[in-house]
Amino acid sequence: MFELIISLDLLQFILKLSEAKYPNKIRSNAVLAISLLTYNEKLFDEIIKQGVIDLIMELCRDQNQELQVRQYSTLALVHFALSKKSIKILISKGVLDLFDTFGSDDSGEVNVIIQTNVSWIFLALCNNGITGNEMLKKGITRDMFLVSCNPDYQ
Repeated sequence: MFELIISLDLLQFILKLSEAKYPNKIRSNAVLAISLLTYNEKLFDEIIKQGVIDLIMELCRDQNQELQVRQYSTLALVHFALSKKSIKILISKGVLDLFDTFGSDDSGEVNVIIQTNVSWIFLALCNNGITGNEMLKKGITRDMFLVSCNPDYQ
């Protein structure tokens, strides 16, 4: 199946469906598909080669994105962060700087799904060589402490 996805260049089709010109439900499902495709090593390498991390990070940065698109975008970042192949790419592209924009909208409301995904990203970063000092400087440790102490997240 994965060879067929590669041979038919379906990844390009899925990437196209994530563009802003498509309805949010289609876009969010395209981002979810990207996230799920990271489990296959051949597709994962193709996803990395095509710069999909940049696309996903842009979706995460954009506070104007529809909530479901942002939720699936952070889930995709979790899958990238859990891979030793791409964690260094995420770090070099500034994933640590995204922690300030994760999880809240213009009203300051925090989204539980996004915060849970961010916690997984945090855990992956801790397990892959990010120092505690770096986490403190970026305010990530404080953010994760607030998440862990929030009774709404039980």
